[in-house]
Amino acid sequence: MYYDDDSADGTAADLIQGITDIQPGERVIVLITDNTGGEVTSFSTVWGEVVDLTGVEIGYTDGSGLGGGGDAVTLWMGDPLTTMPVASGSYPDTASNDGQSYDLELSEFSTVGNASFAVETMALGGSASDVPNIASPGNVPPAAPNLVITEIFSGQEGDDLTADWFEIYNAGTVAWTSNINDDLYYDVDSADASAADLIQGVSV
Repeated sequence: MYYDDDSADGTAADLIQGITDIQPGERVIVLITDNTGGEVTSFSTVWGEVVDLTGVEIGYTDGSGLGGGGDAVTLWMGDPLTTMPVASGSYPDTASNDGQSYDLELSEFSTVGNASFAVETMALGGSASDVPNIASPGNVPPAAPNLVITEIFSGQEGDDLTADWFEIYNAGTVAWTSNINDDLYYDVDSADASAADLIQGVSV
């Protein structure tokens, strides 16, 4: 595969490297850089804090950068001197959408929680390094705790050593943290939201 920007100039197209295959339904990321190892690591670090990139291939191409005033991506599958582009996509001026990707499937700049699972980075970037980046690399749902009830001690006959209790296991890839994630609530088998009680004393 080869890449160029809106000029769609086969003589200036650059080879895309680092992508093994693209399976049906799969999405891959291509970084436009000549600093292959460092930029791939930086991308994985920045976005890996908020998106599970496991299994998402990240390639690179040393081609023309994408401008803030609107530009395009042109893709060839085969020699760009002897074949026609197989795909292209463009985006509008980014001046009013600093740090946001343009989602071609939604025809709009990315916003947190959109249909493509866009999230914002913890690190700040943009034109003045003062805004998070907002995008949906790989269209992967945001990294989130996966809480599972793994053990229950119920009231029984006789004298128990402690109060009734249950155990929560986080099977996810990121922490649940008080004051950052939604609060935890508990109820018994009625699962009655109006009767649920706040779980307190757990911070992380």
